[in-house]
Amino acid sequence: MYTFQVLELEYKYKIVNALNPNMALWVDLGKSISTDNADLFDFIHDRLEEGYSLYVLKSKDLSNLKIDDIEVVKEGNIEQKINILNLQAMEKLGQILNVQATEYVARYMAILFLLIEKKFDESQLIEKDRIKLAKAQKLFEAYDKYIEFYDTLLTVSSSQELDQIYKKFVGDIDEILQQSSLLQV
Repeated sequence: MYTFQVLELEYKYKIVNALNPNMALWVDLGKSISTDNADLFDFIHDRLEEGYSLYVLKSKDLSNLKIDDIEVVKEGNIEQKINILNLQAMEKLGQILNVQATEYVARYMAILFLLIEKKFDESQLIEKDRIKLAKAQKLFEAYDKYIEFYDTLLTVSSSQELDQIYKKFVGDIDEILQQSSLLQV
């Protein structure tokens, strides 16, 4: 299933992200639309990547969304750049989530249960389990950085400011990836 995040406006929805199945498991910023239609996903992803804003009237059946139901709008420079950088940020976040998330959740879920059993006393974990827990925590740290970036996008007023916050986000994710790769089990 492909998922599209949407913002609810007065008379329509604005599609703000196109999430592949791996990302959809991790990212939830509110209302969303899901589909099996790969062509629809590609269309929406490509338009967002080009910086267009995409809108769907609230009167449309979101469970059976078609390409023809989507209004494609070319925005001003700032809004267009926000659209592009948001999609790039999601793809950057995907570097850590797609590569590691499923593995960490599957392999390290036992540690989370052990922590619950030990009433979250990390001192009772063996070193190997502490490292596994730290790796899993890096995933959530990366996700928090994306949420921080996304929230900041909503308040940006200049192209220069956009460039700065995107550069900071990429640096933060790269640092998390590097720290995560240094943790050896």
